Amino acid sequence: MRPRHGPGGAPGTPGTVVSVETPREVLRYRVYARHLAPGRGTPAHGLYRGDLTLRSCVGPDAGFTYPMCT
Repeated sequence: MRPRHGPGGAPGTPGTVVSVETPREVLRYRVYARHLAPGRGTPAHGLYRGDLTLRSCVGPDAGFTYPMCT
């Protein structure tokens, strides 16, 4: 599985289309929200939701990006 983002901004920007390639198909999602959680070792309860959750390091914090199937 290899996520890629398309036109519409940087990964995680609302409106960005994210494509996930699998051996069988390419799945497309549109980002609808983002959340920045302070610290990297904080509990993630309630931060995973929707069709797909992408987690990334943003400096000393954790960023969560929420795409929905298109």
